[in-house]
Amino acid sequence: MPVGAEVVRGEHRGDSVMKPTGFLTNSPKVAVAMSRICSGTGGECSRPRGGKHRLCSGRHARDAAKYPRGLCRAVLKGITEQLKEDDLLKDGCYGIQVPDDDASVLREMYGPAQGYSGKCKDDLTGQTLRDDLVKQARAKELAWFNQKGVCAEGHGSSSHRTRTHLGQMDRRQQRR
Repeated sequence: MPVGAEVVRGEHRGDSVMKPTGFLTNSPKVAVAMSRICSGTGGECSRPRGGKHRLCSGRHARDAAKYPRGLCRAVLKGITEQLKEDDLLKDGCYGIQVPDDDASVLREMYGPAQGYSGKCKDDLTGQTLRDDLVKQARAKELAWFNQKGVCAEGHGSSSHRTRTHLGQMDRRQQRR
């Protein structure tokens, strides 16, 4: 979605308007979101669909006085990211939350000192899992597979599957 102003009517509709604009912010995330600038040269626009820059005068200037949807979305995205970084916007809550120490408490509860490296997460909930418990569960699961006669080596080889299947068939036939 384009961020800058565009001509909204007439024969040049959709062309970008050459309107140098600056924004002042104390939010690093908003600054990043607003940092996109056109790198086109010679009056050409660098956006994917290209086009020429039109001068910001007359009707084009009047229409360019309204912030385009893409620009508004970029500002909102930057504000949202900044609020998340500042721990003022939380998943599952509406609006800005009172600053608290929930994030630091969670980091202490689920930190490396308690055995949580962050490498292992639950697939459904996204909850961080303790590394030693994940290792134990994997070992238990592999032991169960080995007990059932499932071989981990060569699992992609069709000849291995055939040999295993035939070996089971031979034992069954011997029992009869």
